[in-house]
Order: sequence, then structure tokens, then C-alpha cells
Amino acid sequence: MVSFYGGYMKTKQLRKLSPFEQGGLDSLCGIYSLINAGQIVNKNANSERLFRSVISYLARNNKLQDTLISGMLFKGIKELVDNIFAAIWKYEIKYAGVPTPELDVFWREMRRFLNGDPKKAIVVGLSGTHDHWTVIKEISDKRLVLHDSDGLCYLSRKHCTTGCVTGPQLHVLHPAQTLFISEKNENK
Repeated sequence: MVSFYGGYMKTKQLRKLSPFEQGGLDSLCGIYSLINAGQIVNKNANSERLFRSVISYLARNNKLQDTLISGMLFKGIKELVDNIFAAIWKYEIKYAGVPTPELDVFWREMRRFLNGDPKKAIVVGLSGTHDHWTVIKEISDKRLVLHDSDGLCYLSRKHCTTGCVTGPQLHVLHPAQTLFISEKNENK
């Protein structure tokens, strides 16, 4: 309970309060991960227009309130991709409907896909320390370099897993909830 004296909060209590940061009360990381991936894959993409398109789409389909409060499941991410982002990039879901691969297998596949290409990105669902959608823009033997809406810069491989969290692993990567994204007009 907060105590007030003469309309003012005690100085000691006032110092303990921290302001909410933008994004601190919403669950828009799924939307931001798609827009951030769009920035990487198509540098000419208009991020503000894409954001407006996503918000309008969610509002028209009565999904905006739930998304703002509860975030998005992979089904919702895929729906946005198919209805909005498919105009600027293509994607592949390599692990849908198959058993979850070991981290080594998944890591190699992500690395093979990115292969230093600055116009490719990977959107991945995380759990464990973070219940979050993020974008992988680079990968090495030891870490994932992120383009993240929450300020995460990288995840160390030694703290990642694709299975249940046991031991020192803090970040669970979900291969079946991963989009491998590239340019739409790629000539391959």
C-alpha cells in the first residue's frame, strides 16, 4: 500500500517506483519480430506502413485486443505472414510436423540457411528465460546475433536448447515455430 502525506508520496517510496517502458505492458513482440525481419530482408520495406497494416488486419479480424494483451501463437504469426508479409518476402517452416531436432542439428540448419547473407533472417519462438519472438540475423558456432524488439543482442549457444529446460540452458528455441525468411524475388 502506498502512503501519502499531504498529497505527496513518501520520498523513499517514490525512489522505488520505475516508469513503465514502451512495450512493457503489451505483448507485441510477434509483430515486431516480423517487421524487424522485414527490415533485414527488404531494406526498402516501409515499417510504419507494415505496422499499420498489421494493426488494421488484427482489428478487422477482432484479434487486436487479444494480441495486445496476450501476444501471438505461431498460428497467428503465420497468418500475418500469409496475409501481409508475403508481399515482401518468402518463408519456409522446415520443422513443422516433425520431431524436434537436437540443438546441434537445428543450429547447423540455421547457420546453413543464413550463410552470411544479409538479406535473410530467421524468426524464432523462445521460451525459458524469455517467452518471446525474436529475429536471428547472424549465427556463429557460439551464439545467435539478434535483431530484437526487446533489446536482446545475442543468445549464447551454451545457454540454448531445443528440448526441455534442464541444467544450465536458459533459452528454449522452438524449431517448429521458426520461419526461415528470404527475399521474395531471390533467384535460387
